[in-house]
Amino acid sequence: MRDMHRAKKEKKKTATSGAQRASRGASETVEGALEDSESSQRRTIYTEFGMIGRGTTVIPVVAAPGTKTEELFGSEALVAKVAWPHAVRKAEDAMIKAVRRRLAESKPNYLKHIVDLKCSMTKSGDSEEMHLPRFKLGVVPGADELRVCRILVLKEYEPLETIGSGDNFRIVFFDVVRAHHWVYETSKILHRDISLNNIMWYRLPDGRIIGVLCDWDLAEDQSTGDNRPTRRAGDAAAVIWPPEPEPAVQSTTKPSLPSIAEGEATEQPQNLEGAGPSNTATEPQAVVKPRYRTGTGPFMALDLLREGDPPIHKYRYDLESFFYGYIYFAATYNPEEQAFGYIKEWQRASLVDIGHSKGDFLREEKVRTRVMKQAHHTLKPLLAENTPLINLLYEFNDIEHDWSSLKNLSNNRATLERKRAKIESLEMEREEKMSFSIFMKILGAPEEESV
Repeated sequence: MRDMHRAKKEKKKTATSGAQRASRGASETVEGALEDSESSQRRTIYTEFGMIGRGTTVIPVVAAPGTKTEELFGSEALVAKVAWPHAVRKAEDAMIKAVRRRLAESKPNYLKHIVDLKCSMTKSGDSEEMHLPRFKLGVVPGADELRVCRILVLKEYEPLETIGSGDNFRIVFFDVVRAHHWVYETSKILHRDISLNNIMWYRLPDGRIIGVLCDWDLAEDQSTGDNRPTRRAGDAAAVIWPPEPEPAVQSTTKPSLPSIAEGEATEQPQNLEGAGPSNTATEPQAVVKPRYRTGTGPFMALDLLREGDPPIHKYRYDLESFFYGYIYFAATYNPEEQAFGYIKEWQRASLVDIGHSKGDFLREEKVRTRVMKQAHHTLKPLLAENTPLINLLYEFNDIEHDWSSLKNLSNNRATLERKRAKIESLEMEREEKMSFSIFMKILGAPEEESV
């Protein structure tokens, strides 16, 4: 693909010669073109700014008229997602293809809730055709730092900001929770970056709203059991969600939020203890050691936000992320302005601090009251006592209380061996307190969508 960064007034074409089209269980080469039409010029280009990271850019495109691309994809609105992930990471397009292939085999009705990949292409960052400065200078990065340019052409969806009401959000939310569950059941692929940033939607011609789970670039195939360990929470920096919106700009691609990628070198903001959200994720920062942690701070499970070596990412952690997403929506969304606000306590400088703030939110009513007081009047009922969402909060609080008990049992090394059986029993009980079925039952939603 080329000519992606010309001025919007120009006619932009994005060549896709040699790209692989996604299909059910197979691939084929796409010869054709995508272009920035007059309609796509009115849509917003999203760019993830940062000195270090994947440098994701999402560009609105359509299939060029009279080409093979138009024959394959029609004239619907598309986006080209251009990113520079580490070469050693499992490719996002491969993850999406695997997810959709397995769903098509046994749960095809959930395909509409998984991002629709049209075609993709990967270019080596060290290839001469990329014309990168380091190639000319002979600079060769180590294997762990080697990146590729990956381009995915996807169907365009609406960002969650535009959903407009709590009732519409509920439809989208349960669509993606169910789809996430059946993806894990059919392929053992875990998303690992559940956030309001990665939940989108679209409307069918008959008016029905459909929720879609996007951004599978941090997903992990757990079918082999070969899951890599992660770094300490203290080594990682937090990210701000959502960022301050730019004046007079309405995004129709995706909200601007970098996630924490496993293996990404990151930057640690300095002297931000107790600070509120910043206007950007690119303030002056000091580089720290690479972290190996996935997720988006305000939505990550508490087990992943502690000091010390965190556990392997579990399915339950993604359910906990969905819970925090629902809380964030109910506490900060403004349906009239179609915008999210902030939970200041969850926008801290480090992941450990975010964990402390979220733990306080689960345990202390006065903290919850402070967080929830900003809620829009149409959404306040979601946060009232004895509602499904607050009942789910108590369930996660119970799980967190069990962790404190386990910590106390494990801290006494003199009696650790004697208490081993009790610790293992409590760990098992803790894991059984949350599942897909329990999650859906508490929230009063059927496990299967109505056809």
